[in-house]
Amino acid sequence: MGYASFVEALETPALERWFGRLRADIAMLAADVTGRDTRLRLIQRSLIELIDVIDPNARRVPMDLRKLVDLPDPAHSTS
Repeated sequence: MGYASFVEALETPALERWFGRLRADIAMLAADVTGRDTRLRLIQRSLIELIDVIDPNARRVPMDLRKLVDLPDPAHSTS
């Protein structure tokens, strides 16, 4: 299935049951990520670490684009 077909299929009940909750969560985070971004920050850091492993010589992703986001202070985190 190509991208265009996938986007069209997202509107069908079959795929809505798989992606409905994800879409709702993304909409909620887009409106206000405050206090709910710890997991996203951990994922970003893991992805940068993976890029470091698979592209150590920065042939695909330059080093200046590999900035790790800060993790929130655990005392102030609600996620």
